[in-house]
Amino acid sequence: MECEVGTFLKWKFNAEKWNPSPEEFNCYLQYVQPEERIRIKKFFHFIDSKRALAGRLLLRQAIHTLLNVNWSSIELGRSSDNKPIIKKIKNSDIPFKHISVNISHHGEWVALIAHTKKIVGIDVMNTTEDPRTDIDSFFDLMADVFTKNEWKEINELKEDNQRLERFYKFWSLKESYVKAIGKGLVLDLQSIEFTLNRDDIGKTVETATLYRDGKRMDDWKFYIYHLDDIHCSSIAINSVEDDNIKNIDFENLSIEKLVENAENV
Repeated sequence: MECEVGTFLKWKFNAEKWNPSPEEFNCYLQYVQPEERIRIKKFFHFIDSKRALAGRLLLRQAIHTLLNVNWSSIELGRSSDNKPIIKKIKNSDIPFKHISVNISHHGEWVALIAHTKKIVGIDVMNTTEDPRTDIDSFFDLMADVFTKNEWKEINELKEDNQRLERFYKFWSLKESYVKAIGKGLVLDLQSIEFTLNRDDIGKTVETATLYRDGKRMDDWKFYIYHLDDIHCSSIAINSVEDDNIKNIDFENLSIEKLVENAENV
């Protein structure tokens, strides 16, 4: 999709409903780099392998689409902060440093956000994930994850399922920002605080505002989408305003679209 300040992609893929045969799965593995194949094969549960492979295929398809380069010419790697990056485009001098791309998976879904001009991050959460204990004990264990104000917004709801859903929404907001800036575990989660924008609660797209060390970060926008009835996805974008991204839903890719123009790597 085009917007005033660049091109962006918002894709999702349902890994749970994808049921390749062992032969088909092995065929799709040839579309990613050898070291990625090794990592993907190490998962004990097949759903984890499917999510991992779908994530790498999403990355390659997005870069292929945005840069119009051959699939096999794309060499991916990870930054020092463990963010997926483009290491190089083989046999090409096409610039690629301006591309920001991020993926996330949880539950049934794998999702991607990519932008040619803005820094972006994404996180997917199953908002009904079983905490395996009573909710108050679970929240006690996670007390340091959120600020007092964030906990106040979570606990203002009466029903446990509503509180848990909002907990996971706040979690995905923090993860989307951390992944966008690539700080990971070195960032004090108490230093970043989100507040849900009250006018958007319950809408198709919810929004949130970030405060970092008490300062309102108006150069970042945060959008929460419902991928289905039990999964949400938060997007972080380093932009003063980008309603085009906000108002356009995720494109739900089929496996055929996901590997369109794919080549063995």
